[in-house]
Amino acid sequence: MPFASNALFLHLLGWIFPLNVNVFKRILLGVGLERMVTQLVAFNITGQDFLVPIRHLEAFVDYSHRTVEIYPLWLCPCKFFKKPGMAPSRGAADTELFIDLGVYGSVAKGKRADYEFERSSQEMEAFAMDHDGYQFLYSACFLSREEFRRMFDMRLYDEVRIKYGALDAFPDVYDKVSKYARGLVQV
Repeated sequence: MPFASNALFLHLLGWIFPLNVNVFKRILLGVGLERMVTQLVAFNITGQDFLVPIRHLEAFVDYSHRTVEIYPLWLCPCKFFKKPGMAPSRGAADTELFIDLGVYGSVAKGKRADYEFERSSQEMEAFAMDHDGYQFLYSACFLSREEFRRMFDMRLYDEVRIKYGALDAFPDVYDKVSKYARGLVQV
């Protein structure tokens, strides 16, 4: 609903009609309509978060502008340490400053004609990976299993799953977050 971002609408009725796509999705997901929600929300709305090293922030903002032109962007600093885990710092220093770059909203009018949510998300994921970044796993994940394991360092995760016998007890994190693994989109 593009009119919901209009300043006049927000000023007059924004308090009574907050548009929160994630809440909308949760309500419909609760009644088992995840496939429909994926198609409905995918039309021209995106909601993606990436952790990007500050050294690549300008490139990511430029890329976001060229592909979806959604503003304002969410920028929130985050410090990573060189510690074992799924998303350790890949920089040369012991600590590295990352920026949580959130892209939420309707795709710019001029970009809608050829906009495809899945393709756009995959391209943003690839761009993040090529620039030492990470994707937040609450948002739509279209990475293949191999790409997911390349983006995230799964060594410690795999060790802990084996050590505590969780391989058969719990699904792999990829199976929980991937649209492909959950059968919501076709490979």
